[in-house]
Amino acid sequence: MIQTDNIQNKQQLTSLVAELIRLFERFYISLQTESEALKKNNSEQLILTSATKQEQLEEIATMTAALELSLKASKLTLSNLFELNTPTRLPKSLQEAGQKLVAISDQCQDLNQANGMTIQILSNINNHALNLISGKAQPNIQLYGSSGTTTTALKAKTSLGKA
Repeated sequence: MIQTDNIQNKQQLTSLVAELIRLFERFYISLQTESEALKKNNSEQLILTSATKQEQLEEIATMTAALELSLKASKLTLSNLFELNTPTRLPKSLQEAGQKLVAISDQCQDLNQANGMTIQILSNINNHALNLISGKAQPNIQLYGSSGTTTTALKAKTSLGKA
């Protein structure tokens, strides 16, 4: 059974978890801003958001380290503090805050992955467009022939035509 014996330590843990939740909520807002900037092709906003996200991640890392240090005093770790099936003698408010922290961190992870996939897709589209414009051959392009089977294009056309 997980327990914390010191009332002051319980209050400190609750305070640290609440602060970490606040930091994750701010980070989630930054991720939403990034998502909107990606949708609107707003590169200036992406640059600003990237810097803001980096600062917020550093704050989250610092707060997480402080929380882990505080947990060591109670012989706890982050992983067993937030396990839902572990019987605890932690205050109900700390248990609820822990569940909220897990939920907001999951939301941040999901949105961050979605933004990352969007960036990768846009990068692929841009690279393809640049290759088309510059006349660079695309390696291993599979085309459908008249028989309905795929064939590899052996030689890409490097000019738009002759005058």
